[in-house]
Amino acid sequence: MREARGAQHREPFRGNILKRILPFAVIAFLPLVFYWKLFHPDPDLRLVFRGDFLNQHYVWKSYALERVKSGELPLWNPHVLGGVPFHANPQVGIFYPPTYLLLPFQRDGELSYVALEAYQLLHQISGGIGMLLFLRCLGVGTMGALFAAIVFMFTGFFTTPGHHAIVATASYLPWLLLATAKSSPPLLAGVLALTILAGHPQIAYYALLFSAAFSIARAGVRSTLMRFLPATVLGIGIAAVQILPTHDMARESVRAELGYDYSTSFGFSPYFLAATVAPRGQIRLPNQDGSAPLHIYAGVSSLLLATIALLLSHEKVRLFFAASAAVALFSAFGKDSLLFDLFYLGLPGFSLFRVPYRLLGVYVFSVAVLAGLGMDTLVNAGRKEKLRLRSVAKSAFAVLVGLGVWAGTLQVRLLSNPGSLEPADVERAIGAAHWAVLLFALNFLLLLLVLWRPRERWALGAILVLTAVDMGAFVKDRSQHPYRTLVRAEERPVHRYLRAQGERARYVTESNLEGYDMLHGTDFAGGHEPLVDARYAELREVADHSANALSLMNVKFLVSRRPPSRYPWCGARFASPLPLLDVSGDVAPARFELAEPVDVQRILFDWSPLGPSGTAVIEVEGQTHSLPENRPLEVDFGEPHTLSGFAVLVEPANPGVRLQDIELDLNPIGLKVDFLELDGIRINLHALPRAYFVVASTVPSEAQMLEGLSCWSVHDGVQVTSDETGRGASGFFRKDAARVVTYAPEMVEIETRSPRAGYAVLLDTLRPGWIAEVDGRETEILRTQHAFRAVAVPEGEHRVRFSYRPRSLRLGGLTSLTSVLLVAAWAGWTRFRPKRA
Repeated sequence: MREARGAQHREPFRGNILKRILPFAVIAFLPLVFYWKLFHPDPDLRLVFRGDFLNQHYVWKSYALERVKSGELPLWNPHVLGGVPFHANPQVGIFYPPTYLLLPFQRDGELSYVALEAYQLLHQISGGIGMLLFLRCLGVGTMGALFAAIVFMFTGFFTTPGHHAIVATASYLPWLLLATAKSSPPLLAGVLALTILAGHPQIAYYALLFSAAFSIARAGVRSTLMRFLPATVLGIGIAAVQILPTHDMARESVRAELGYDYSTSFGFSPYFLAATVAPRGQIRLPNQDGSAPLHIYAGVSSLLLATIALLLSHEKVRLFFAASAAVALFSAFGKDSLLFDLFYLGLPGFSLFRVPYRLLGVYVFSVAVLAGLGMDTLVNAGRKEKLRLRSVAKSAFAVLVGLGVWAGTLQVRLLSNPGSLEPADVERAIGAAHWAVLLFALNFLLLLLVLWRPRERWALGAILVLTAVDMGAFVKDRSQHPYRTLVRAEERPVHRYLRAQGERARYVTESNLEGYDMLHGTDFAGGHEPLVDARYAELREVADHSANALSLMNVKFLVSRRPPSRYPWCGARFASPLPLLDVSGDVAPARFELAEPVDVQRILFDWSPLGPSGTAVIEVEGQTHSLPENRPLEVDFGEPHTLSGFAVLVEPANPGVRLQDIELDLNPIGLKVDFLELDGIRINLHALPRAYFVVASTVPSEAQMLEGLSCWSVHDGVQVTSDETGRGASGFFRKDAARVVTYAPEMVEIETRSPRAGYAVLLDTLRPGWIAEVDGRETEILRTQHAFRAVAVPEGEHRVRFSYRPRSLRLGGLTSLTSVLLVAAWAGWTRFRPKRA
């Protein structure tokens, strides 16, 4: 009897638990359903996130977690752009705690791609759960809150999987408003800090403005100043460990002075407004981002329910979100919007960002909230409300008729003008229009059932399911490419050759494969970084048409489809100051071809072994010659002979050899030809080494000026200047006077040996945070060759050390720690303070 009574009490409890858990289970389940092919057991059938997700975020996370797993904090990345402050890039997420959930999935220098995709889906799910809780906090029922969460989870922010940082940051938007609604300053400070650290400053900035406006609308100006503002200051303080280094990097970057044209680039054209009902049918306009129309779509059902909320909901908050949606939409037009201009002039920090259509994130969030309010109105509608809703149904029918006429007109117009568009564009536009009509018709029929057949409660659930199907089809059409695209990140021949070299050198390519060198331990003179050093960017632009600038940047290998004339030499040629190449069993046989064959009678190969018993065989014109021990190899043809190439053959177990110089008729090969070809890769024979020594001279030089680089050579001298005083000196290259003995990302040591005083030059970018020591004594770092580092060194033998110790990181870390302690103290005081009567 007692057991039966206990069972009766337990059953309602179980039902209540299931009812509470079910919405969260739906939110967690849907992304895994829509993206199920990300986890397909057959890699060939698996789909992957594309674009920046692979090109940037996957590579950045792999490099960062590899360093962390080795017990190092990755502050500097030497592999792209002459070196960049890695920790200062907010999109890497070094100071974002959830990043380290990926550590177990780091293997052999690479992160599991599927793990990173799942990590992104977890952020999407987190955004949906936050939206659900936020709507419940506003007093919305379970059905309305779940509807808003589903809509928000699959809008343009979260279905742009190519940009991982946007997804991660946007997932905190509902949590930020939830903390604001609950009026909990410690919670708000913590959520704001995570929003900033998640990696996308622009989205975090918009989220902060949005939550501040919500605080004013909900609680008034006084409460905002007393509670929201201090919490915001503390949240920014917690994130100072990221904010200060990013600011330090940005002030010397190409984005230091953006200007109006830059800030309004990638605006949302009014032409794309039709994407509110048919996002996949838009034809891309010139100078428009093709993904822009996809950011405005929130579902056909959402628009209908948002209209119901505006007309019939009793919640005053609906007016705030309606106004927010309108302001965000019209501001997203960029230069076509007066509102954007007002914000650009009046809001501090607003001008620091471009891509105005990212404001549509606020628009779709507001529409999702209004849709949730509309669904709640339908669920709780009484007789009076349903009578008023019938007028909405009539308006909906008029819209449906209008959409049908629009779709038919569009089809006739496109099909009657063959050749005006590509067939795929015509098919996509017509299909999207008819799909919009079908969705609206189904929603209209379900609305009629709700109004005229109130007992058919399943109709409300059907609207929810239809919305999920609509957003699911929208997701399916977005940004997924076959698994084989991952081969782009695989090792290529240039990586093998670069890793085999004793001296660190860089390479360039036009194939949009920048960044992957980080996975393979090689250095790339280009690369896409959010905040490129302005001086290095100028030098890189000159290098696009100057082989001299390429040599100055330590570019040894050129992987390019264009002819060598793209890099014209100007001025005197000079012999290569680098060893020609290190050839080991890993890269042998190495077959070299002269870019331009030359007539020679005698060849001399100067070489040295790479290890004990290191040796090789040289093959010239079909004849093989073993390298003699401790002396150069001489090949004499007896008469002038046209030389087109040679090969270096090394046994697999042999350590190999270093080719230090090649003379053609007693002249260094660098004076005869400019490039050697190796497996389609051009070797720049004039590249300067990573570190070298210049001897001081009173002869002026133009090498510091960009316009002087087109006809520059080492015979013209090197200019060294002080950023603090502006004073400088010139010097001339001295071969074999400097040697890199230790090269680590945050520490480089160079040994110098010269009978005269001069300058040790390191061709790595000069950025704030680097300090230099000569024999243990700190000395000033000078700027050389426009973008690189140098220090003054006396005559004799010395050791120069460059160390990366950014002051902004130390100051930011101290500020973050202090802010965390203050928030913890505030939370403790709030929790245990005496309650008022």
